[in-house]
Amino acid sequence: MRPKRTTETLADIAEVIGWDAVLQLVRCFGGQRFYVRQKLKVDDALVAAIGQEAAEALAQIYGGDEIYLPISLRREIECRALMAQ
Repeated sequence: MRPKRTTETLADIAEVIGWDAVLQLVRCFGGQRFYVRQKLKVDDALVAAIGQEAAEALAQIYGGDEIYLPISLRREIECRALMAQ
């Protein structure tokens, strides 16, 4: 059994789903932990937040894990700055 991830950097997640989707995740789930299902459902909150394609990519890597996303204006500004590079 592999250990559960509880904290990932936003950059790690962005490598999988891109900065636009990370920004959406922070907006929807920032400040809380959320579980990434291994098999997504059509009505999954993750799919609603970032779309089917990004949600499937996230589930491919983080499926079965719980991820904590920080919430802060500073993080949003950092996301936007990294997206602009």
